[in-house]
Order: sequence, then structure tokens, then C-alpha cells
Amino acid sequence: MINMLANPSFALGFGIFLALAETCRRWGDWPFLPFLLDDWIAGLLLVHGAVRARRDWATGRPYQVAGWGFTSGMMYMSFFGHLEHLSQPPEGGWVPHGALVGIIGVLFALALTGLGSTLLAARVAAMGPDDP
Repeated sequence: MINMLANPSFALGFGIFLALAETCRRWGDWPFLPFLLDDWIAGLLLVHGAVRARRDWATGRPYQVAGWGFTSGMMYMSFFGHLEHLSQPPEGGWVPHGALVGIIGVLFALALTGLGSTLLAARVAAMGPDDP
């Protein structure tokens, strides 16, 4: 049985949420395009990995790991970049900056946990059910 955070359905939902949430957050105040596209790329990589892993866990799992890896790296930069500017005047937007930092921190933790869980599930699958 696959851990819930390694489950392709979790990666699928996370990827869709990530792309939609960033679009909603930026609506009407569009940033420099690469700062919007990174969330869409992460979302698409997670969706692609989840779809592949749902079809065939053994061959799709590396794609899901790649999606989680990209997302974790992106969330790292986003979290610490926002954390660094927490004491400065807030950026425009409808989400208060302190709340945004907290939300990004939770998403960063979930992305790291999704990555770790998927890697662990890969290790367990490679060992087989009879190995210690």
C-alpha cells in the first residue's frame, strides 16, 4: 500500500491547486512572466507525474519524483524569499504577507514530504514485500 503523500492522487491535486492558487493570487496584478510560469511548470510536472504513476507505478514514479523535486526547489526559493522580506512593507495583493508566508511554508513542507514519501515508496517497492 502506498503512503497517502506518495499517492499519485495527492500529487495530482497538489499540482492542480498550485497552478490555480497562483493564478488567483496574481489575478489583475500580473508579475514578470517567469514568476508566474514556475508555478504552472511545477503544477504540470506534478500532474504529468501523477497521471503516469497512476497508469503504471513502476515506470511513472520517476516522473512523480521529478515533479516533487522541481516543486520543492521552487517552494524553497519562494518561502525563504518571502520570509526575508517579511519585515518590509507588504507587496500588493489580497492575501496578507504574513499569511502568505505561512501558506507557502505549509506548501513547502507538503512538497518535501511528497518527495520523501515517493522516494521511500520507491525504495520499499524495490526491496519487495519479503525483504526486511
